[in-house]
Amino acid sequence: MKKENREENQTVAKKKKTTNEDTFIKTLVMCTPKKMKKEIATYEISMTKQMPWICAGVCILIAGMLSYAYSLTIEKWVLTIGVAIIFSGTILMEMIREKNEKKKFIDINSYAQQFINGMQLKHKILPAIENTIFTFPTGKMHTTLQNALSYVYTSVDTNKDPLKTQAEALLYIDKIYPNSQTPTIHEFAKRVELEGGSFEKEMELLNVKREKWEKRIEHEQADMKTTLVSAIIMYIAMLLVCVMVCQSMPETLVIKDIGFVQWAEAVAICGVFPFAYMCFKTLRKGWLKEEYSMGKEESGKCLDYLENFTPRSQRKKGITAGCICLTISILLAIFVKNMYLTMGCMAITLAAFNFHNIQHAIVLKKVRKEMMRSLPKWLFDVCLCMRKSSIVESIERSRTSVPPILERDVERFLNKLRTNPAAVEPYIEFLAPYGITSVSTTMRALLSIANGTGGDSGTQMKQLIEHNLNLLDEQDAAEEEVRRMASLKYTITSSMPGSVVMLFYLGGVLVKVFATVNSVL
Repeated sequence: MKKENREENQTVAKKKKTTNEDTFIKTLVMCTPKKMKKEIATYEISMTKQMPWICAGVCILIAGMLSYAYSLTIEKWVLTIGVAIIFSGTILMEMIREKNEKKKFIDINSYAQQFINGMQLKHKILPAIENTIFTFPTGKMHTTLQNALSYVYTSVDTNKDPLKTQAEALLYIDKIYPNSQTPTIHEFAKRVELEGGSFEKEMELLNVKREKWEKRIEHEQADMKTTLVSAIIMYIAMLLVCVMVCQSMPETLVIKDIGFVQWAEAVAICGVFPFAYMCFKTLRKGWLKEEYSMGKEESGKCLDYLENFTPRSQRKKGITAGCICLTISILLAIFVKNMYLTMGCMAITLAAFNFHNIQHAIVLKKVRKEMMRSLPKWLFDVCLCMRKSSIVESIERSRTSVPPILERDVERFLNKLRTNPAAVEPYIEFLAPYGITSVSTTMRALLSIANGTGGDSGTQMKQLIEHNLNLLDEQDAAEEEVRRMASLKYTITSSMPGSVVMLFYLGGVLVKVFATVNSVL
């Protein structure tokens, strides 16, 4: 078992290493004119011959104007302009990649909409793909769909299972255009192909979910772009404020000729270009960013820890850590005799004695957050199945799409229902130890539908779907807030170079003052 886990971890590490395309060194190497042309040829976004020269010219102009305003020496001029030339290619490349990712987002969203329409007409995967390819007469999406269709057509001659080959073709599309929407649509399409029947309402529900995803991504990207462009402008504005401060100093406090001041100014000017590169790179990652979740191994470790946690057995860790901190605190109090240091050590000692409780709270919060993020997506899949099947059958069919963090609890829930399908406790006890409030409302609605005690099951089903869509909206809003707060770091970072230059100005003024005092004395 340990050997299998080790091999799996090594495989994941190798995959991360080989698929990491975001390192700056690799991007810098890829920005030679020949390799840029080769990579851009694979994009659907064209680039004119003048674009590299225009981008390089703008970067050189910014570096030259700021170097002139700061009255830098000739070697600092060479440094800033050299950095501008090096980064001009990477900045241009990230701008083109961002446009290409936006085009991919538009294509995959259009594909999803057209695929749903095709499934509503024929209820078959192959006609749905054939219906979709006509909306993409050229381009990468056309090539991808053509390859998927060719694979399905050629498999007919090899006597392969048609449904299996169609599932592999859909998986191929998901790999070329990785996102969080089409896998759900494709999974449901495979069920329709297997079971047949009318699924118009379910397809409409998938389309509603797709529209929400489209609007959320477009709104997030618009806000992100505004934030990042504002951050770049603020960075340059702070440098201009530094120029004004330096120019307004009296002649007796001229600090332009001091070496460390010149270096601080040059480094601040050079920092504009990697900062712009990071902003465009961040913007590019938002269009088709996959929603990562905890892996099976990590989820298992966290759940095992919570299930096996007992305060009495875990208290030994807290007592050991607390005794060590208490000993150190006593020694510091005897030899250092500093009140503030003693108070800080005592606070650390109290935290160490409660180390096991703090660790438990951190793991519980992590698991609860992951469950709240994963639950609405799994319940959406269950709701799709419930249109044609009972609740137990729907959960059975959704087992292939259960997130790792929920696998253990879903399996226990199913085992209890298999033993007693009319039992109430499995619904009430589902995820109860984790204290997630939204779960109880959803599970009570499921219980009411399962037992037929709620009156009109169609109305209840509609309310359940609306409740689940609201949960998805709340989760999207929470994730959007996290991303918004993450983007604010660029706004804060943009003011730091100017502040550092100001500190060096203060150091230069002090040097001048002390030099003047020494000369007078």
